[in-house]
Amino acid sequence: DNENYDTFEEFSDESIAIVSDSEEELRPLEYYNDNPNIPYYSKGKKDFKMSEVLHAIQLSVDADRICVERLLGVTEDASFVIDTSKLEARKDYLEDNTGNFRNLGHCGTVFTVKNDKIVSMSAMERSLKDRPPLKHGEFLVKVVYWGHKKHKDFKKRTYEVSSFRGEGVFVLVRYLFEDEAHEVSPCKKMRTSEGAKQKIRDRIKSHKTPSAIFDDLFEEAGGMEFAGGMEFACTADLPRSIGQIKYERHKQRKKSDIDEMATLLQLSKQNSYIRNLQWTPHPRMVVLTENVVQDVVDFCTNPESFSPFTIDTTFNVGPFYVTTTTYKHLKLVDERSKKSPSLPGPALFHAKQDTGQFLYFAQTLQEVNQDIGDILAIGSDRFKGFANGFAKVCPVAQVIVCKKHAEDDVTRKLTSLGITGEARNKFMKDIFGSETTKEKGLIDCLSAAEFDAKVLHLKPEWKMREMEARNTSEPQFSHYFDIYLSHEMKERMILPVRRRVGLGDDFFYDNATESINHRFKVAIRNEKATCNPTGARDLDCTMAEAGEIYYNMLQQTRRNIHRAIIGLGPYRLSDQYALCYTAAPIWNTLSDNEKTSRIRMVDTKYKPATKIATVEAETVSSAVGKSIPDIIIEDDQSSEKSEGKSVLDITIEDDQSSENEVVLLDEQINYRSEASQVTRPTTSGCDTITSDKRKTLAEGGKLSLGDFEKTNLPIIFRGS
Repeated sequence: DNENYDTFEEFSDESIAIVSDSEEELRPLEYYNDNPNIPYYSKGKKDFKMSEVLHAIQLSVDADRICVERLLGVTEDASFVIDTSKLEARKDYLEDNTGNFRNLGHCGTVFTVKNDKIVSMSAMERSLKDRPPLKHGEFLVKVVYWGHKKHKDFKKRTYEVSSFRGEGVFVLVRYLFEDEAHEVSPCKKMRTSEGAKQKIRDRIKSHKTPSAIFDDLFEEAGGMEFAGGMEFACTADLPRSIGQIKYERHKQRKKSDIDEMATLLQLSKQNSYIRNLQWTPHPRMVVLTENVVQDVVDFCTNPESFSPFTIDTTFNVGPFYVTTTTYKHLKLVDERSKKSPSLPGPALFHAKQDTGQFLYFAQTLQEVNQDIGDILAIGSDRFKGFANGFAKVCPVAQVIVCKKHAEDDVTRKLTSLGITGEARNKFMKDIFGSETTKEKGLIDCLSAAEFDAKVLHLKPEWKMREMEARNTSEPQFSHYFDIYLSHEMKERMILPVRRRVGLGDDFFYDNATESINHRFKVAIRNEKATCNPTGARDLDCTMAEAGEIYYNMLQQTRRNIHRAIIGLGPYRLSDQYALCYTAAPIWNTLSDNEKTSRIRMVDTKYKPATKIATVEAETVSSAVGKSIPDIIIEDDQSSEKSEGKSVLDITIEDDQSSENEVVLLDEQINYRSEASQVTRPTTSGCDTITSDKRKTLAEGGKLSLGDFEKTNLPIIFRGS
């Protein structure tokens, strides 16, 4: 290796520079295989000092002796300077169709250059960690020694130059034989070039199969068609096998999994909307806000007025499932339908679809709010995992099944049996009735006993009808109905069940959750179109991206709930809460406390962006003349930490009273103290609490509710 180092004494004291003799300058220009794109830099067994290499490929580059094509099949003593910017990848110059070489070691020299003249030099540190970064004016010339794996006398040396800016564009490649040059037999299994590997990495991100990617890359490299000289020139440019593409895709997915896990961990640390993140054995997480969970409790657990908590799973968002939920906000009405709107609830993101995932979902919700266990009704399609998963957490919940999904399953079964046309319509009418003719079906039975009796009566007719329609003596539909539908209809679809969940005589459809799923996918497409420079509106995204988009959808819905107070947005206040309406011009005149109190009428867990200072009752100004009394909110942090409940200190001043009074409002407002807890009232009305009674509360005492009329509050504050 010592012959490759220049020594300081070889140069003059005035300047250390390489001297190009006239013989080198006058040597004729020759081309390898008469290819004008591949000129020789030198022929024969010429050795190079490191300083010569620095001049050849950095300081004094001879533009006439630069190769702009890759070297292929060189089997002679010769040297070439290659422009790597003309190759698919910088390291492609190493793959040259002469077989595989073994790396035998490397060394290098660091030069200090001023005005294109070398002024000092030093040996490169062997260990990468010991090498200091290159400074301005410093160049590292590095040589790597290669030996052919099969022909031991065939050698190769590659020289590269680096500076503080990075690797240089030009490289010097020297081929040499220990004795006479000879033919070199090619290797059966060539390495894949760096350019070909990069093409594989780029293609595996698509949805094409490995075999399709292999075919595309092979043809792009030239293929097998030799007509017109279009066949592949170098085997290193070809993918080695379909297995190589599968392996690269596996590596990419593994790397993506690691990156996504790190992203989710970071998001969960910075944002509270990601709950109970788990990565093993299968990735899963829950996206929610405390406001949304409180809404589910408020509108799905009160026996006097509730709606089903609906669940549905969607896919094609990424390599995972998304289970979304909906609930009806009973204090609002939709501007178009004039009914309570179905709003998005918490969502589960999971890689596996089984009962355990939904038990985890329910338990995560219960960790946020214990009252989730009081949900009274759960609506879903016919997938039993939802009900089984939530059963342990919500033991009193009545499960209701979507009629449309049941109809589709029966239609699909009848069609698969070959029962179509009028015969199929009769089966459907017997089971689900007819909206057109107002005929009732099994789904309208008043009890399970009536259902069983009607099924027993219909079976002989069904068998005869099926045998005629299919021209068979072995009917199958009755057996299918008994096994897959009969029990579910009795437990989750007939009329008494629908009435228990507040539907009356109406059927349950999970259109609401499917609509939320559609909105979610539209939001993903819009986000992708915004972020993608090509404007592509694909759905494929990571769990972190999907979770963030769903959270943004929850926040947008939350803002629309608040806008209902001023009569803007897609929702309006229901008749029961109409007196909470505040015109937009008046809204701007309210204090922060007043705004917060009104928002909490429709969003119990609302927390203002900035903390509202506590206002003592003695300093509250009069609220005479307003349709809603001034309500001053005191945030009790110690109480809020207890089971996620919020505490409101509501102070009202009347012009006819000399003292301030604190009132309990609505069934959503709770009072707690350190010593005892007053649970939220479920009856209507509120109780006036004077300063003496306030003291009783602070000492752990309890107060009963008085007559509503004594409070002089607007009728809106009376319970249902």
